[in-house]
Amino acid sequence: MCYLNKQAFLSDVAKELNRIRRYGHRASFMFIKPLITDGLTDDYEKLLYSAIKKELRDCDSVYIFEKGVYSAILPDTHEGGAEYAALRLKRSLSRQKSIGDQGPVAVQIGLLSAGPESVVNVDSLLKALKRDLERDGKCQAFFEEKKTARAGDKNQILFISHDVKSSIGLEQALEKACKILPLELGYLEALENDKKYAAVLDENWLAVNRAGVEKLQKSGVFKNIFTILVGCGNKVSLQCDLVLPRECDSKFLCYTILKAFNSLREDGTKDNKCLKRYAETLSAISAATHQMNQPLQIILGKMELLLLDLETGSLEPEDIKKVFQEIRRHVLFSADINQKINRLTKI
Repeated sequence: MCYLNKQAFLSDVAKELNRIRRYGHRASFMFIKPLITDGLTDDYEKLLYSAIKKELRDCDSVYIFEKGVYSAILPDTHEGGAEYAALRLKRSLSRQKSIGDQGPVAVQIGLLSAGPESVVNVDSLLKALKRDLERDGKCQAFFEEKKTARAGDKNQILFISHDVKSSIGLEQALEKACKILPLELGYLEALENDKKYAAVLDENWLAVNRAGVEKLQKSGVFKNIFTILVGCGNKVSLQCDLVLPRECDSKFLCYTILKAFNSLREDGTKDNKCLKRYAETLSAISAATHQMNQPLQIILGKMELLLLDLETGSLEPEDIKKVFQEIRRHVLFSADINQKINRLTKI
């Protein structure tokens, strides 16, 4: 087998970027870094190269970028397809035994998708891939830390409403990091000073328990609880620390709750420095969804015009082909934005 190196990768990246500019195609690029605990031998490096090559398509190219880091070019692949390929790689390599048969291989992967509207040069592409590789490493380290957390930490108590728990669900890592109790007024009235508390609630729970909540507010109970509201929050009288959309998934909710506990000081009082970061993240998600609205409106408009023309019978096959090509381009653009929104939840 021929093993391609860093020079071949840089040369092929330049060619692929020129191809994107010229023909308007999309392509995705990867940095793949297996986390090997011991020394990486040449034979084992080639073994991993073969494993990566086997998992990707025949048209994809794999390179040994540097010691312990591989790179790949995925032509004609938008970001959604690259994310799926990265997930497949992680699952496949996790079944690959590490050096000395010491267990599965953990993998960090950095991704970048480029198209005619966002084409980059080689240097900026490498910097972006390295940044994304570091981001993926931080995400994995965070969740690994929570997986090994002491089961049922008695100093961290989470109250969660039944509606939120049943509709969104909770990650197992959260159950190991804290003690989870149902959101009931009786529990909130009997808080201890030496513990950290967080509460996840929804508008229905607040509406049913309005009188009790107002009483607890006056007594200052909520000053020592990091409150997370799932839902709109426009008609809620309780001043919550954070409001999440109903569409958030269990992983994002889990991450947010753990960060909420981290924002509480040892005495259980709130540190509001982290709230600015939450607000910035949610603002970025809001901007991304707004950006997605543009291609969706274009798709809708194109479809309406196509239906009108089909009714009048004034369309030639070539005209129909052009309309569907335009729709396909905007669908892929929407898919990329959707993947970016998904990745924002992992910040």
